Amino acid sequence: MSTKVGGIEFTDAAIEAIKAGEQVNGVVGSDGQFHSSASHFTPRASVPIQGHGKELKPQVRDKHGELVNPTGERVTAPDMSKNNSNHEAEKARIAAELQVEREALAEQRRRLAPAALVAELDDAKKRIAFLERAIKRLTKTVKEVQER
Repeated sequence: MSTKVGGIEFTDAAIEAIKAGEQVNGVVGSDGQFHSSASHFTPRASVPIQGHGKELKPQVRDKHGELVNPTGERVTAPDMSKNNSNHEAEKARIAAELQVEREALAEQRRRLAPAALVAELDDAKKRIAFLERAIKRLTKTVKEVQER
């Protein structure tokens, strides 16, 4: 006799073993039954590991029975030189972008340093004082011209 728990059927022996504190190993099959060991099968087709360029690829079919891969195609190693060159170009591009960002951040840090800000403020005060003196001179010149 068996008992169904959570959609899985356990035998009475498995339930007694669980009650006794023992571990119960096994798998749930596609039929929903609990099996003490897993089943396995031998594949019908496989891609050979050795013999690149000599072995034919297996013919893989889709659900309608039509071939997915061309017939007569051989197993070949991938061309890594193309991938490696693309990777190196991408790394160089990213490194250049990072260098530009680092330089911009360094310039920003330099400009925002406290000493740099104080120097900029002093310079601005000097310019303002110069412009105020220039305004006074021009005002005085305008008044003299108007009085004549």
